[in-house]
Amino acid sequence: MDEVLHSFLEGKLSKEQFQATLALHYTNEQGLYEELRSCIQICIQSGRDERTYEAFHHLLDMTAGISSLAIRKSLLEYMYAQLSPLEGIRSELLAKCSLLLAAVFEAENDYENLCSALETLEKHANLETDLEQLLLLRIRLGENYIKFGKPEKAILLMRTSMPIAHKTNDHQLLMELQLCNARALDETLQFLDAARSYYKALQYKVPGNEIVFLENLSLAIQCLFLATPSQVVLQFLQELSLLPNVKELPLYPFLNKYLKRNFVTPEDANSILPFLLPHQVQYMHTLIANPKHFLETNLLFVSDFYEVASLESLAKIFGITTKELDSVLTNMIFQHRIRVTIDQFAGYVSFLPNSEKPLNRPNYIENLSQILNQYG
Repeated sequence: MDEVLHSFLEGKLSKEQFQATLALHYTNEQGLYEELRSCIQICIQSGRDERTYEAFHHLLDMTAGISSLAIRKSLLEYMYAQLSPLEGIRSELLAKCSLLLAAVFEAENDYENLCSALETLEKHANLETDLEQLLLLRIRLGENYIKFGKPEKAILLMRTSMPIAHKTNDHQLLMELQLCNARALDETLQFLDAARSYYKALQYKVPGNEIVFLENLSLAIQCLFLATPSQVVLQFLQELSLLPNVKELPLYPFLNKYLKRNFVTPEDANSILPFLLPHQVQYMHTLIANPKHFLETNLLFVSDFYEVASLESLAKIFGITTKELDSVLTNMIFQHRIRVTIDQFAGYVSFLPNSEKPLNRPNYIENLSQILNQYG
C-alpha cells in the first residue's frame, strides 16, 4: 500500500486509480490498520499540497469502512493525535476525523467521549457561516450532555444557541432547541421552567409536529404536577387543559382533579407513576414520602373558594396543627406562591383575589388561539 500511496502523491495515479488500487490491498482489518498507520506517516512527511490532503481524506474514508469499532477508534485517535499538533493543517481534516470518532463513541454509548468529540468538531468545523449546521451540531451535543449526566451544560448551550436559531427563523430548529432545553431543565428538576419550554415547543408549526404534540403536552403537564405548588402552576395547568386532545392523555383523570379543585393525595399521585419518566418517578416518590407538596396544592385549591377561614378549621381539614399550618402558609406567602394574610391574634386567614399577573409568566392566552387554530 505504501507504493500505491507514493505513486499517487507523485502524480502517477489518478484519484480513481488510487482508490481502486487501495481497495485491492485490503486483506483483513488488523492488517489494514497497520497499513493505514504507515500511510498516515508518509502523508505527514510529504508536505501540505492538494494531493496529500486528498490522500488523507481517502485514508479517513477507508478507516470509516472498518467494521471493528475498536480498530476504527484506535486508528482515528492515532490520526487525530498525529495531525492536530501540525502547524497549518486544514481544519476540515480534523473536523472529519472528529466526526468519525463521534460516530464510534455513539455506537459504543460512550457519552463522555462523544461529547468531547462533538465539542472538538465544533472547534474545527468553522460553521459560523452555516448556522443551521451549527445548531444541528449543538442540539446533538446538548442531547448527549443529558445522556452523559451533564444537563446543566445542555441548558447553557441551548441558552447561548437560541439567539442564533432566531436568526435562521427555522421552526424545526427552534422546536428542537426548545425540546432539548426542556429535557435538560426537566432532568435538573427545574420543572416549571421545563414546562414553559415544552409549551414553547408546541407553538412551532413544522411537518410532523402533530405526531409529537400530545407527547410534549403530556411532558409539560407532568412537569407541572411535580413543580413547587403555586398559583402560576395552577393557572398554567388550567390553560394547558384547553389545548386540543388533552383528554386523550392517560394522566387526564389526575389533571381533572386539579381542574375541579378536588383535593389530591399521595395515593392519587401513585396512579400516574406509570406515565412519568424515570427521574420524575424518583422525584414523585420523594413527594409522596413527605406529603407537604399535596398539602400546599390543596391549600391553593381552598384559596379559590374561600375569602376567610379560621386557622383551626383549616388545620382540622388537613389533619395538622395550627402551628404547622401557619408555618406552611407563611413559607408560601414569603415565596409569593399564594396570596394570603394571616391574622394570628384572631386566628383567621384571608385569601386575597389573585388579580396580579405573576412575574416571568409566559403570555399563554396570547398564543392560545394560534395553537387552537393550528391543531383544532
